[in-house]
Amino acid sequence: MGTHVPKGLLSVVTGNTPALRGKAVDRLLRLSQGAVALAVSVHGRHEGRPSVQRFLSGDDPRLESIAPKAATGSPAVILRQDLPSLRRAVGSGHVILALPENLDIPPFLVELWRT
Repeated sequence: MGTHVPKGLLSVVTGNTPALRGKAVDRLLRLSQGAVALAVSVHGRHEGRPSVQRFLSGDDPRLESIAPKAATGSPAVILRQDLPSLRRAVGSGHVILALPENLDIPPFLVELWRT
């Protein structure tokens, strides 16, 4: 049997500018003690297999040892694999997922839920 990862809160932040997303993420990090932000960028989505970059931030000192990550493939599949491992690594009950403006958010969230 696999390791059970308890469920937690997932906040999704998006906007048409990085500055707007950054302000919203900063506010959530201040309001939710121990929250971890997972910022995502997606490049080359229309040219085939997209490049998905992920960067973590938050107050937990263990985050400093986790380097930014990059992979190619479905953003939903990549993030679906990242979220449980992030919870196991830092134990945060609240993950803030900061998504870029170049994703169509509702279909992406449905795909994330189904994978």
